[in-house]
Parts: sequence; structure tokens; C-alpha cells
Amino acid sequence: MDKFTEAERYALNCTDNIQADVNETELKILVTRSLRIPADVNETELKILVTRSLRFDPEVMFELSVSFGAVLDFDEKRKSEYDWRNINMADEIKENGEFVLSNLFSRISLLIGQITGSFGQQPLILAPTLAPDEN
Repeated sequence: MDKFTEAERYALNCTDNIQADVNETELKILVTRSLRIPADVNETELKILVTRSLRFDPEVMFELSVSFGAVLDFDEKRKSEYDWRNINMADEIKENGEFVLSNLFSRISLLIGQITGSFGQQPLILAPTLAPDEN
């Protein structure tokens, strides 16, 4: 039988004495990312949503997911040169979208560092790029 658990949110005041005791000998940090491009790409704009999630194995402490998006407007003069519905935009953005992805990943990495370091502990700093195995 599946067990349903609602997401719970807690507001904490900033303190310097938060400590997590982990009894396991090894704690793995698992980072995932997703690049989402809506299926309804039209001839005027392209919407991109980048999400990076952080969790621990074994499950301890917290899970964190940060998303940033961008809307790219097509050049009015050149947009009719291509059939936008027949282009795999996800592949195009992965291969040629560094101009927007680098900005989004930098913001995500900064926010994760600020959140994880907000209680006086060492922040978790993630590289603001796609890792080679994520391509």
C-alpha cells in the first residue's frame, strides 16, 4: 500500500548551533538537474526551466530543489527563417545555450550555497555548470 506524505514546511530562526548527527559511515550527496522546455514552443518565444535538486543518501537532514527560468524572445526579423516546431529545442539549448544556461546555473548554485550556509555551517557549493555526466 502506498503511503502518502504531505510536504511539510518549517520556518527556522537563524541560529549558530544547529548540528546534525549522522550515524552512517558515509553520507552521499546526490545532485540531479532537469532542463525543461515546454512542448508548446511558438514562433515568438521559448520558455526554459532549469531545476537542480539536492538530496542525501541515506535520507537525512533535508532535500532541496531550486528552479530558475528564462523566456527567450525570437528576433522579429529572423524568426520566419526557421520552422520552430520541427527543431528539437532541448538539444539546441544543451548544445548552444550556454549564454542562458550559465546564467541560470550560476543563480541556482549561489542560492543553494546561501540556503545551505544560512545557519553558520559550511555551505554546499555546486559547480554552476552541467557536469559532464549530466549532458
